[in-house]
Amino acid sequence: MSSTRNSIDEVRTATDIVEVVSGYLPLKKAGAGFSACCPFHREKTPSFHVSPTRQTFHCFGCQEGGTVFDFVMKMDKVEFGEALRLLAERAGVRLDSHAAGEDRAPLLAAHVCAQDLFRSTYAAGAGTATRDYVAKRGIKPEVAAAWGLGMAPDGWTGLVDAARARGIDSVVLERSGLALPGSTRPGHYDRFRGRLTFPIRDSFGRIVAFGARSLDGSEPKYLNSPETPIFSKGRMLYGIDRLKQHPRNAPVLVMEGYTDVIMSTQAGVAGCVATLGTAMTSAHARILARYTERIILVYDGDKAGLAAAERGARLLLEGGQLDIQVAVLPGGQDPCDFFLARGEAGVQELLGMTVPLVEFLLERVSQRHDLNELSGRLKATNELTATVAALNDPVARELVLARVAEKLGVSVQALQQRVRSEALPAKRDGGASESGAGGAERNATPTTRNMTVLWLVQAALNEPGFAVRLTSAQIAAVPAASVRTILSTFAQLASNAGATSASLLDGLDDPELRDMAKRALLPEGHGHDLERMGMDALDALSRAAGKSEMQRLQERLAVDPEALEELSRRYRATKLGQSPASSDGA
Repeated sequence: MSSTRNSIDEVRTATDIVEVVSGYLPLKKAGAGFSACCPFHREKTPSFHVSPTRQTFHCFGCQEGGTVFDFVMKMDKVEFGEALRLLAERAGVRLDSHAAGEDRAPLLAAHVCAQDLFRSTYAAGAGTATRDYVAKRGIKPEVAAAWGLGMAPDGWTGLVDAARARGIDSVVLERSGLALPGSTRPGHYDRFRGRLTFPIRDSFGRIVAFGARSLDGSEPKYLNSPETPIFSKGRMLYGIDRLKQHPRNAPVLVMEGYTDVIMSTQAGVAGCVATLGTAMTSAHARILARYTERIILVYDGDKAGLAAAERGARLLLEGGQLDIQVAVLPGGQDPCDFFLARGEAGVQELLGMTVPLVEFLLERVSQRHDLNELSGRLKATNELTATVAALNDPVARELVLARVAEKLGVSVQALQQRVRSEALPAKRDGGASESGAGGAERNATPTTRNMTVLWLVQAALNEPGFAVRLTSAQIAAVPAASVRTILSTFAQLASNAGATSASLLDGLDDPELRDMAKRALLPEGHGHDLERMGMDALDALSRAAGKSEMQRLQERLAVDPEALEELSRRYRATKLGQSPASSDGA
């Protein structure tokens, strides 16, 4: 067991979820547990329940649930590692250096040093041209100061020298993404030189990276920090530290540029963030869901803006995100110009021009192809089904297909067939093959297959005694690689004495896998026969795998008549309810 796993278990053991939740909500005794009005959605009648025996929470209204870590993550809007540190501090548990993030401290200190240097350079004579540029963009001095705008010195080792004076080694600067090793001579040199700098902060307000704009025409125009142990651009948003007090029922506007966010905020528009040189991703959407019930992508109305909006929309759709809207600004305007002209009143105007994510994609496709022509509809179908095929959520897939069928005048059945041909197992299920377990895709509807897998995960998560008996062969029969990983983790952790649903769920450190598994966590007193439910699911998956194998052999028989004897044996085994493999000795 890793040191981090030991730390998680120690913090969980030292923490009572009832005490933690009661620090946020007024709990009332309700049977064997406690109840309150849910903090994650608006309600008048309490539907939020906390179980002291299972050490879990569940809301019957919005279906949020999980362990004490999930509750703190949701309430404080933090990642798992931060929730672990907060709960460890509360319980008086000393984390090991890796779990405590002590290896992050020097990197954070390096960024503080860099920001001090960049701000002092900006304020000095060397920063005159940079300050003039900021003023020409319409950014007020007090706003520039509030956002921490600065200037990287126009030299090779300004930051390296300043850091050395503070006792920060150049190797730390390199790990921080702030310096690069010399290629022709020993030593390090600054990554950012002679540029306007924008500090990028995490949700706690700590500087973890920088964006930097060139003012002399040098390329690239914008330069961001590279990926580091404290910075991942695919999971970070500029301005996210300002969402702490943002009302959940107010929209968050996702933009593309630093100045868009700064100028929109200056105009009085709250809840603005920006991606960092990437399209909006499902990871971004998952993080923003902690802050708001409504995410709106705001893009420039020019060609580049529309292309960026479409890239982001496709990524979000493939991640199963359907409840996101898109706003394309008129006349090629960017958010900076739009809100500068309209101020806070522009938010209502913008809300009036938003369209749902799927509708935006449909509109973009119809602009490229003439849907009155058969060839245009075929091209549009090919584009959209390629995107829909990447959807992992079968319910979302069916909903989108129904809307696409309506728009294009094509039957849902035909689109489903096209999606099945597009959805290569290696892409959809992380490598499952068409033969064997993965072949069950061809013998069950997405909804049926999804429910079967859900029952199996529910049985394993809510009854550790069932999880510990899962065999590698049974897990291998599950079509999706992500679910196989979840079940393998559960089976391993369930072998520990005293394993609980909470300990199994906390064994998943991947946020996407954890989110998937949380949906299978049942409330206390659920009334399900988990043993029967799990066995039925295993039986259904085994039969699906057998039918898939038989279909493969039928296809083989069409070109190899000598395969008839093997096909007959497989068919008899399937009719008897056995797996094909069990009849090999018959």
